[in-house]
Amino acid sequence: MSDLKLMTISIFRFAERVVRNFFDHRMATYAAALAYRGLFALFPFMLIFVVLLGVFGPPDAFGRLVDEIKVQSSEQARSNWNRWSSRAESRSNRSKVWPDGPRERPMAS
Repeated sequence: MSDLKLMTISIFRFAERVVRNFFDHRMATYAAALAYRGLFALFPFMLIFVVLLGVFGPPDAFGRLVDEIKVQSSEQARSNWNRWSSRAESRSNRSKVWPDGPRERPMAS
């Protein structure tokens, strides 16, 4: 057999062993547990990070961080508002029942 064919067969065997061992050792359960713990570890980590940044960070680091967040959030809010208002305006123009305005109803006798 040629070296290329042997290598191809060994790659497929390796992939098969990896998949089989993944399921035999219930690695999906461990992956889910790791993701769950990582998610709930994120909040305390960020809290500690912000506290340490405030204590040991450069002067006015927290103020600059807050200013940057305000700028980013205001720009994002402005773009979201413009996008939302243009969509609402185009929908309101399309959904008019009477394109030339409401018609007058005859007076009831």
